[in-house]
Amino acid sequence: MIPKATLTSIGKILIAIPFIGFLLDHFTALDFKGGFFPSVISYGALLLPLPVLIWRMVARKRRFWKSPLAILSVLTLLVVLWKGPVRVMFSASPWRTQTITHQHRQCSFIRIEEQMRDVGALGYRRRTVRVIYLTPWTILAKPAGAVMNKSEKFRSVHLEVNELELNY
Repeated sequence: MIPKATLTSIGKILIAIPFIGFLLDHFTALDFKGGFFPSVISYGALLLPLPVLIWRMVARKRRFWKSPLAILSVLTLLVVLWKGPVRVMFSASPWRTQTITHQHRQCSFIRIEEQMRDVGALGYRRRTVRVIYLTPWTILAKPAGAVMNKSEKFRSVHLEVNELELNY
């Protein structure tokens, strides 16, 4: 039988994952490409902070602010209120690669891509970014300027990927 303290620790870690992922996704160049994980992060950031804060207040009134989970909940709630719940909900849709325009000559995992995101009834958002693939599901994406496209480190490939499967 698994001890209750171990189950409590595992539960706290599972609850903290959407908070940490949300803060990393919105404040760093880290992006998540898979369809499931960005949804868990965005909807977890929308739905979990208030119940976690209430749970922390009821469970331990004396050490409320010493809890990392309470601090993560407050930070996430502040960011959701600052950005707006609708904008956070639309960020559940990950960026999808449409075209790989340039690829690094030495490192095949560094590319310049044109990406699109489905934002529901508002249509699609488009961006051109320099992407470094850390894993198949996590990337570092920074805006690609005109200087990056003209650099000698990159070769032009113009490979159509169409991850959104748009017909045009």
